[in-house]
Amino acid sequence: MTSECDVSGEDAVVEVSLRWSGANTLKVTLRSKCGTRRIPMWVNASDNVEALRPLLRRLSEEFGFPLPPEYFFIYVQDVMDNNKSFRWHGVSQSDIIDVFPGSVTHGSISGKVKRIVFNKKN
Repeated sequence: MTSECDVSGEDAVVEVSLRWSGANTLKVTLRSKCGTRRIPMWVNASDNVEALRPLLRRLSEEFGFPLPPEYFFIYVQDVMDNNKSFRWHGVSQSDIIDVFPGSVTHGSISGKVKRIVFNKKN
């Protein structure tokens, strides 16, 4: 089994052709925690970040992208809100979105990130 930060001689980049047409289309790169695996893919700028989850599950099964049981997305050193769009987060062409193991707890009043729990490696 390939570990989360090990490439094991495999090509670390998998090109995913999920293309939408129009000005809303963005090509982004999803990067694993250690940066050893990268998946360039096309997303719709108006889609919520949550739309990445089913795609990532499929890519994890088909291409071995390291996907922890719990994870969240980081863009420009900020935790991404799953219920907000890529446009809302300011994602642009060729930007990188990191997939980080752990979970995020939001405050009930402000909606701001209250606590981040990182998965411990066994």
